Formats: sequence, structure tokens, C-alpha cells
Amino acid sequence: IVFRYTAKNVYMVASSKNENQIQISKDGEVLETLNVKEDTLYSLIENSNYGEHTIEIEISDPGLMAFTFTFG
Repeated sequence: IVFRYTAKNVYMVASSKNENQIQISKDGEVLETLNVKEDTLYSLIENSNYGEHTIEIEISDPGLMAFTFTFG
């Protein structure tokens, strides 16, 4: 999943039947790896300043269900 956004923070509501690792990158730089399983709100990016960026989410295995993205 790749998209440009203008915000300070990025969140995703997602779940997975089996635990699934996702790698989060901002502007080409890897920030972290998260484990997604429970249906909940995941904080993907937290910046100190508002700005325009590109987020890339690499999903390790099939089965991730991403329901919505929100921005702060």
C-alpha cells in the first residue's frame, strides 16, 4: 500500500486472521515493523510537524484486512 498524504499523524484500522507483520516506511525510510492481529486502531506514523509525505506499507503475508486510514 503506497500513498501520499498531508498530515502530522497516520492511523489505520485493521485486523488479520493470523498475525501479520507490516513494515512502515515514510518517504523511503523504514520506520518500524508492526504485528497486526486484533481488529483495532494502529498508529503508523507520528510526526512532530504537519507536512506532505509518502507512506509505504509492506505486508508480509496474505490476509491483512485494512478497513480505514485516518490522519491527524
